[in-house]
Amino acid sequence: MVTQAKAKAAKRPSAGPNLATTGADDNTTAIAAGGAVVLAAGVGTLVVLRRRTADADA
Repeated sequence: MVTQAKAKAAKRPSAGPNLATTGADDNTTAIAAGGAVVLAAGVGTLVVLRRRTADADA
């Protein structure tokens, strides 16, 4: 069993010195920060609207 696994591993092509890219680049931080700002704005809007409706019902 172990020798078969080693034989299969030996037949696989090597990645060589170049690894696959993951898609992350310099824009990743800016995109994440923009998403956090949009999320925070949405949460803030919900909080304000719920307080207004709670005050109107009281």
